[in-house]
Amino acid sequence: RVLQAVHKASKSGYDTHIEYRVILHNNNVRWIFSRGHGDPSDSDEPEHLMGVSLDITERKQMEERITRASVEWHNTFDAIPDLVVILDGEFKIIRVNAAAKSYFGLPTGEIIGTHCFSLIHGREKPFESCPLIKMIASKSHEEAELYDEARKSWLRATTDPVFNESGEIGQVIYTL
Repeated sequence: RVLQAVHKASKSGYDTHIEYRVILHNNNVRWIFSRGHGDPSDSDEPEHLMGVSLDITERKQMEERITRASVEWHNTFDAIPDLVVILDGEFKIIRVNAAAKSYFGLPTGEIIGTHCFSLIHGREKPFESCPLIKMIASKSHEEAELYDEARKSWLRATTDPVFNESGEIGQVIYTL
């Protein structure tokens, strides 16, 4: 692949770049990013071939750690048996765990972006005793018992704010 990228750059005159790994004599693996540019000529050989290669091993290792942490977080989130819904600051659903998806009986695409009060209560705005309204005022944990009309069941709802860098409520953890 690397030789093909170099050949392409030398023949076309276009910039090319490639990420690849190399295994050193001591079996250490290093990731390399190379970018090059060739100045084509009338002959088979380029007039000039210039490029740079950077060792990006640390970046690749960090990407792998982030990917593993993300998978672990998603698996943990979906393993929680309670219904967990993450809301944005406008009470729109931005994430649900597997238990919540099952409870609502809808595809994820029909849940995400919906206001929680619309999905659970069929309302256009939260009712006055909604724990979300109380949480906005108190900026702390709130609880309430709610009746889900659509599914004919009582739910114990808890809300917990997640503050952004500005100290404002950016998200809400809503458990049912």
